[in-house]
Amino acid sequence: MNTIQVDRYKSIFTLKGLIGVVKIVIFSLLTDKKVEKKREG
Repeated sequence: MNTIQVDRYKSIFTLKGLIGVVKIVIFSLLTDKKVEKKREG
């Protein structure tokens, strides 16, 4: 494997990781809002 290929794989892996973290954060925020609405109602 070339170092260029390794770098590309690393960048793809980190991007997927970042997207996963962002999705988790958004999901938790959405669920928190739903819980708050349920408490109010």
